[in-house]
Amino acid sequence: MQRDGMLMEYRVAHPSWRVWKAEHAEFSGDVEALYGRAFADVLLRPPSSAFLADGSQVAVMRGRRIDVVVA
Repeated sequence: MQRDGMLMEYRVAHPSWRVWKAEHAEFSGDVEALYGRAFADVLLRPPSSAFLADGSQVAVMRGRRIDVVVA
């Protein structure tokens, strides 16, 4: 979210990555200090899935504002 309350969307381009399913995943560290309480609640739970990717450089395109509909 931007300072003015608007949300931005960015297109990211990169070559296809080789991906493997991880057999074990864990997170260690002070999650709340790094990401805040809202993310800590989620990141401290066991993961529902995990993978390892042989990544590459990415290109991030210019962002565009998106409208959000709150129900």
